[in-house]
Amino acid sequence: MNLRKKALFIIIITFIILIGILYIISRELLLRSFSDLEKEYTKKHLYRTINAIDHEASSLNILLSGWAPWDDTYNFIRNKNNTYIQRNLTADFFIMQKINIIIFTDTSGHVAYGKYFDLEKGKELHHKEKLFEDLIKNYRILTEHKDIRSHIEGIILFNKSPLLIASQPIVKSNYKGPIRGALIVGRYLNSKELKLIEKEINLPVKIYNLKDRDLPPEIVKHLLDEKTGRIQILNNKIIAGYTLLWDIYKKPVLILKVEAKR
Repeated sequence: MNLRKKALFIIIITFIILIGILYIISRELLLRSFSDLEKEYTKKHLYRTINAIDHEASSLNILLSGWAPWDDTYNFIRNKNNTYIQRNLTADFFIMQKINIIIFTDTSGHVAYGKYFDLEKGKELHHKEKLFEDLIKNYRILTEHKDIRSHIEGIILFNKSPLLIASQPIVKSNYKGPIRGALIVGRYLNSKELKLIEKEINLPVKIYNLKDRDLPPEIVKHLLDEKTGRIQILNNKIIAGYTLLWDIYKKPVLILKVEAKR
């Protein structure tokens, strides 16, 4: 092999090595960029899901705006007349508004009247007074309105299940007091509700109890310790985002999981 051929061979080998080095560096940079990008998109999907849940809770508050500041409701707390119940708290009302519970409390925070409706079976469930009393006892804030235009909305655990809840003070139609109690409505955040949210964001959504055994322990520990979301690659095709859901006392009660394609 003459000198020219040797030089050409060395140039070709050097060129190949440089191309290989550039390929490895570029690949790492691109993969890292794509990894960061898919994590950011997963975080956005988490925020979209939280916003969708918040929107459902806000819809309950909007419903209350037509019921809590109303002379008929104001008078009902005092006289407990059956006409009010028969005219307003019908099965159609619960079905159309997708309401599972409605509770009226007096100025002392005691349950004046409550109704529990099973939307799946389309009928009222009886003998639930103890559940209502426990709800008020555990979430006293729902009855402690200091201002006639105050409102509370969010998530609680009711009967061991996640429930979207909203509460407003009972006042006259012209927003005059004094406050005569609180009106509370709730809707279970069940699989049917989650399906509607999935349809809205076009992604699979799951909600877990903090003690659910289906959750990886390291995910739960990270969420509770760091109080931030967690992104985890499940396989070559799916990436998942996890975050805490807080109740109306700002206490973590649930874990939200959203899956997205990589």
